[in-house]
Amino acid sequence: MACIKHRFFEQPELKLSASIGAFVVSAQQLHDATLEHCLARADTALYQAKAAGRDQLMYC
Repeated sequence: MACIKHRFFEQPELKLSASIGAFVVSAQQLHDATLEHCLARADTALYQAKAAGRDQLMYC
């Protein structure tokens, strides 16, 4: 997370947080899946991450 910390014009430190949702697939699954399906699964994982609290990573 060090890449996120950055001082802008000597102002107090700006802190960011993120919740991330990802869809993990094998090559075979990717071949059979549509873009809409992959995005929907990643979107579901994102909402699960947000529901779990701040600074979460969820994947399905």
